[in-house]
Amino acid sequence: MDPVIKEEQTPATTEGATIETAEPKAIDIQAEIKAALEEATKEFKTQISGLDKKNTELQKALKEKELEGKTEEEKAEALRQEREQLLKENARILRDRIVDKKLNDAGLPLDFAKRIIGDEESEILEDITAFKDYIEKAAQSKADSIIAERMSGKKPEGGDAPTGNTISNAEFMALSAKEKAAFMAKGGKISAA
Repeated sequence: MDPVIKEEQTPATTEGATIETAEPKAIDIQAEIKAALEEATKEFKTQISGLDKKNTELQKALKEKELEGKTEEEKAEALRQEREQLLKENARILRDRIVDKKLNDAGLPLDFAKRIIGDEESEILEDITAFKDYIEKAAQSKADSIIAERMSGKKPEGGDAPTGNTISNAEFMALSAKEKAAFMAKGGKISAA
């Protein structure tokens, strides 16, 4: 059996012409991903806003259906209850904002908001102040106990305590250099006389 010979054809060129090789174009994948993400986000926001609008319309229609078979007094009572519920929710949101602001002003993390029980601004401020004082005292107590533990309950010892000795200038001049240094180290004083 004869071996198969493959021929490769080369493009015909004219003299002096160069052959251009086709390089693959660099694909900017990050730009494509970013564009796709922006498009998806825009579409998602559009869909969400449409769903929110539809949800609101459906809730309104449901409320109307619920009120449809009721008397005027029952409708008024249902609307009153709804109003009270909205006022409570509004008051809760306002309280939460005050708590967050006061915690931030006190330099405490917002994670402590659930530990504040006051409802009025003055009560909230008292709770936060008491809470901050407690935290500071507890931190100081812990720091003191750590320091005491590391120091083994002993106060650091310094140099020699002053002796309160006073000598005259003539007596001081009569001392040797070592005696002068020792006298001064012990807190000795030289009188002017």
